[in-house]
Amino acid sequence: MQKLTGFPEFLTSSHNLVCVGDRAGNISGYLYEAADGGQAVFWDCPEGGTMEVHTHEGDEYFIVLQGQYSGVIDGREIMLGPGDELLIPAGTPHNGTMSAGFRAVDVWAKPRF
Repeated sequence: MQKLTGFPEFLTSSHNLVCVGDRAGNISGYLYEAADGGQAVFWDCPEGGTMEVHTHEGDEYFIVLQGQYSGVIDGREIMLGPGDELLIPAGTPHNGTMSAGFRAVDVWAKPRF
């Protein structure tokens, strides 16, 4: 079995590409939608990036696959690495910085994109 260092090609279809503009640096996201309206995005950030303070209407589940994520969640500093998971309750202010080579999966209870 081969260890993956990127997402498989079928996950990174240009039809699912999420546009985040300049908000997070050079980051690509690939959107998938759940039958109940939730959304999941597979993030790939080869050069690192920063996300400014923001909130969401629904809960957010986040798991780091590769690289590091440092941030502030509701005023509390956090550092996450591969395998670390986080649940951010709806309405909670948060921001973060992704290291070079960062990959993660984000799932929202309500639509974000």
